[in-house]
Order: sequence, then structure tokens, then C-alpha cells
Amino acid sequence: LEAALGNIARGARIVLCGAISQYNIDGSSGSLKGPRNYMNLLVKRASMKGFVVFDYRKEYNVAIRNLSQWIENGELKHKEDRVDGIDNFYLALMSLFTGKNKG
Repeated sequence: LEAALGNIARGARIVLCGAISQYNIDGSSGSLKGPRNYMNLLVKRASMKGFVVFDYRKEYNVAIRNLSQWIENGELKHKEDRVDGIDNFYLALMSLFTGKNKG
């Protein structure tokens, strides 16, 4: 985000979605991370808006149908991490919070 803010165009629109690596960080401890150059939003007259996937729940069925078709046709390529065995569940779950997984 910091790199993006450092290079935004005048009037840019930035979309934020997800910050799972910071969900369990206590902001009062000072370890919550954020861009130091957020003032570029002002200088560049830009806007930044967050959303969560639940905002679009009415469109889930259409999205699933389209995404499935695009993957099947090779129009959409994706990477994923797979973990075998229930014994590996905890490490796999924790990798979501550290950014070690691909999805």
C-alpha cells in the first residue's frame, strides 16, 4: 500500500479489501501497521475506500458461476496452497495471518 500511495496519479481511486495479517493485532501496542505516506491521498486528491466481501453477498451466485467458467476456460488463472491431513490444520490456518499462503 505504501508503494502504491507513493505512485498514485492525481484523482486516483484505491480499493482496499482484506488485511487478515493485522486482524488480531492490538492497535494500542503500536504494532498495527499502516502507510506512512497516507497524505499523498490529500496531495493527489485521491480517494481510498474499503469493502468486505459480505457487501456483495447478493451477487455470490453470479460470481461463482462466472469465476468457475473463467477458470474452466483458462481465462482466469489462480494459485493456491493445499495442505493434507487434519494434523496440519492449525499451521495452515495460521499461515493465513502471516501471508505465507497463496490462498
